[in-house]
Amino acid sequence: MRTSWISVCGLLAAVCAVQATHTFYSTVRCDCNGRSRYCLRDAGGLHCVDCQGHFEGRHCERCKNGFHQQGELPSCTPCRCNPTGAVSTTCDSRGRCSCKDGVTGDKCDRCPDGPIGATGCKQSRQPRQDSGNCFCYGHSSRCSAKTGYSVHNITSTFASGPDGWRAATARGDTPPDVHFRWSPKHQDLEVISKSSLPVYLYAPARYLGNRLLSYGQNFSFSLRLDRGVRHPSISDVILEGNGLKVTASLGELRSIVPCGQKVHYSFRLDEQPGSPWRPQISSAQFHSLLQNLTAIKIKVTFGENGRGYLNNVRLPEPSAPASPAAAGGGAATLLTGDCYSGDQSSGDCSAGCYRDPWPPRACVKCPCPEEMSCSLAAGSLDPRCDRYPAGTTTGDCNVCQEGFYGGAARGDGVSTQTCRPCQCNGHIDVGVAGSCDRGSGECLKCVNNTKGPSCESCLRGFYHSRATDACKACDCSVLGSESGQCDDAGRCRCRPGFEGLTCQRSNCPACFTPHQKKGTRHLLPSVPCLPSSRQGQ
Repeated sequence: MRTSWISVCGLLAAVCAVQATHTFYSTVRCDCNGRSRYCLRDAGGLHCVDCQGHFEGRHCERCKNGFHQQGELPSCTPCRCNPTGAVSTTCDSRGRCSCKDGVTGDKCDRCPDGPIGATGCKQSRQPRQDSGNCFCYGHSSRCSAKTGYSVHNITSTFASGPDGWRAATARGDTPPDVHFRWSPKHQDLEVISKSSLPVYLYAPARYLGNRLLSYGQNFSFSLRLDRGVRHPSISDVILEGNGLKVTASLGELRSIVPCGQKVHYSFRLDEQPGSPWRPQISSAQFHSLLQNLTAIKIKVTFGENGRGYLNNVRLPEPSAPASPAAAGGGAATLLTGDCYSGDQSSGDCSAGCYRDPWPPRACVKCPCPEEMSCSLAAGSLDPRCDRYPAGTTTGDCNVCQEGFYGGAARGDGVSTQTCRPCQCNGHIDVGVAGSCDRGSGECLKCVNNTKGPSCESCLRGFYHSRATDACKACDCSVLGSESGQCDDAGRCRCRPGFEGLTCQRSNCPACFTPHQKKGTRHLLPSVPCLPSSRQGQ
């Protein structure tokens, strides 16, 4: 024979049970963080129900999907992520949504050219007429063409043959049902495929290798598609090099490439805003990719029974002066003449510069903050700063060490500021990776029961008098306090009839001493526990 009740009195739950020949009683707090007055017992203990303010969880401790909590506000705030530009409806603690490629804004509602449209951001295929696209290691945003440099084009017009191009899948295989031929009449390359796998045309070796001088130029070609699937994808054009890979689309993903029409495509080789290349990489990474370009792939069939024709391929590349006297010039591209101290054709470079191992072996400014000097180790292509600024970890000074933040961690590979200590009031462990954001300085892994961007606040149920002090538990009385929270002095908020720092004393102890009565237990004289269910007799 067994009798049990689950009762709720304000924020207290009394569990009353009669088993066999003895009766026992226990009092457990409904820990709902003040967001619900009701809880039920399950296998894991007490579970809060009917959480208010868009909260959820066993203890009403987290916001529902699509909401976030701003500081100590009593309710959750809607994320309001733009459904077209956002990956999902969730956001971070600051209300920032996770955006799709090419979309910006805290709510993923902005495109590079303005507000987002009903179908997302449009990718422009027209060459930009902007200026100032210099690569100057972060030391300058202005540059000019270097005297003596000229532009020549690596081209494939297919006037006399396939010019070294080959057809294969993205992994390099050539299925037996793929037919590849050169048309002397139309002076193009034709690919016919019955395979469901897309087929690419691979550029020959003369397009590959060190193509740093092509940075900022427009890689272009003409393509005609007949029959079969013609929907653009995110990997219609592929560049690979130095372990990096970027891809671009021939157009809007929901569009259809015109059938039987020759379309001219142009892709600028840089990472600037509006660039079609995905994923987005830094300027230094894009230069690294072009420094050892190992593959250029152009998709010419998009699925089963596809047919594509390629011609008029062009890759511009500025060329260095041919005369030895001009070989000491320092420009790495047509746009970077003023970035370098290109006045030394031999001997040592001036302080703060190093000798570029690539032709024309000009003196290049070191990618170090505070005009620090750098050097190249034997066989290395990347310079290392000769001394470490305070707070940095690597020889190129690009990474702040744990517990520091600043311009050295912007993500573009260029150091322009020194690293500064994270301001976390002494409440992070600098030996733990990711304790603070190396770019913004926001504290991410607060210890000592603290929280906040600077670990300046205490967790719920803890307190301190100064931001630099460790937070201590409030230790409020379960029976006497209204909640487990206290003020900065550790004083708890007491229920009527209780007093003391932690509400541990009662001015009428006999009134609040539990007394036994079959089927019920009185905790407060004015709010008795009432049975909510009964089993057996």
